[in-house]
Amino acid sequence: MASRTARPSPNTGRAYASVSSRALAVSEEPGGLFGCGEGSGVGHNIGVQYRLTAHARAVSVERAIEMVWVEQTLQQPEKIEDDRMDKNLRHALKRIAERGGRALRVVYDPRLEPWLIITAYFDRRKGHEGPL
Repeated sequence: MASRTARPSPNTGRAYASVSSRALAVSEEPGGLFGCGEGSGVGHNIGVQYRLTAHARAVSVERAIEMVWVEQTLQQPEKIEDDRMDKNLRHALKRIAERGGRALRVVYDPRLEPWLIITAYFDRRKGHEGPL
């Protein structure tokens, strides 16, 4: 079971839930792991293998984030940042032309093999243009 902690967001002051990355479940149902490998359920078209947590899978569908964009962001990020709360996580950022230049942020754990994608979202703080 994931451990959750409510805390105020440093940007908005609103409460949000923080979920420990070690406790996130990876979907094991058929099609539960996204990727490009035929039948493997693990993406490896980009030189790195990756899996999605159940959360990442759900929000990618809800937010209409295409897996090719996630792969491009991991393969050729414009910027990589360390996570502020979990030193083991990385954030890869890349502008997506098909979404008007919005910055896609992919949060992942590079220590795991294959990499575990925690979440992905379009970062409103980065705007639609300019350097990340």
